[in-house]
Amino acid sequence: MWNVNKKHLIISILFVILINEFTVSFFDKTPPLSDYSLYLVRTIDILFILFGLFSNFLINSNIIKKIFKIIINYLTPIIITLIILDISLSLAGFGYPTNYEEEKLERSPHPTDVFRGKPNVRDHNEFGFRGDFINSQDSFNVAFFGGSTGYNGDPTIIEIVKQNLLSKKIKINVFNFSSVASSHSQHTHRLLEFSDQINLDLVIFYGGGNETIQYLNFDPRPGYPYNFYFRNELNPLKQVLIRYSSIIGIIEYYSGGIISGLKKIKKLTLNDEWNNKIVKNYWRDLSIAYEITTNIIEPNICRKSNFISILQPLNPMTEIERKIWFNLIESQKKISHDWYHIDLSTLSNKVTFKDIIHVTQNSRKLIANQIEKLVKEVYLNNC
Repeated sequence: MWNVNKKHLIISILFVILINEFTVSFFDKTPPLSDYSLYLVRTIDILFILFGLFSNFLINSNIIKKIFKIIINYLTPIIITLIILDISLSLAGFGYPTNYEEEKLERSPHPTDVFRGKPNVRDHNEFGFRGDFINSQDSFNVAFFGGSTGYNGDPTIIEIVKQNLLSKKIKINVFNFSSVASSHSQHTHRLLEFSDQINLDLVIFYGGGNETIQYLNFDPRPGYPYNFYFRNELNPLKQVLIRYSSIIGIIEYYSGGIISGLKKIKKLTLNDEWNNKIVKNYWRDLSIAYEITTNIIEPNICRKSNFISILQPLNPMTEIERKIWFNLIESQKKISHDWYHIDLSTLSNKVTFKDIIHVTQNSRKLIANQIEKLVKEVYLNNC
């Protein structure tokens, strides 16, 4: 019978007490633990118990000594080299794409709509949105919901609309509920949250890009928020490795998500029916927003609360992007709806794009001029 090293056995037992499937579950963002995580934790615990029982044998074994010699002479230098390379790549700007301001200030976690701007930073109000929310009793109140194209600008698109209408003696207040990378699926929840807090005469949903092409590069599941899988479902350890290891981050980015598992999700999701599901979800969100606007929200000065949806200009670059975008544009001819919907994608050859979706400030003015006409029409006909 072998001699048990009591010190090693006690340490092993303490480790198992501290690190087991019950204690690890406290650190899991999406409990319960997955089958893979349970298997991993249980395997590690069993290995530690075996080490505690057989430590004397292992330490005195020639095989173990040879293994340690290989580790010290060969593996350790390799590991040190990889760490230095990883740090060097990070300093050179390589790794998984991250943006501190976007992640911490523009996409701050929120229980209602997953994320929005961080409250009370930059020009954000207490709700996390740009501008002051002034709810005066005699003003024409307009809410604007969009992604980064509604959030960006100095001034923003809806603020330009406001200034133009104020100059024409129309007393208007605007509530810009736009936030970076958000989609209409989130905007419907956002609209419902504020439905009993602010009287709104007009609700505008402006978008199309985040509701279609954004799904190609991030979480592809229709209706899921930007990067939902990575932020909310991925194992925390993998998140840390992908974010902070340049080598792993590069592999993750250029492989399309082979480490995180996003590549597998895309393979299962991006099938022949996916394009139609994306379009269906777009119109579903608008229909829900219309129902909330007309059945729940109270107007401020108008006879009723009005709803308008706007398809934005876009600059698709790849074949699959053009296919998705064309499918959404064509769907406008087939879908019947009870609200006013306008297609501003016709401005795509008149505005100047910075990338697929974002435009210059002069282009924002051009878009705002078109929206101004719609807002003024609603005001004159219904208020």
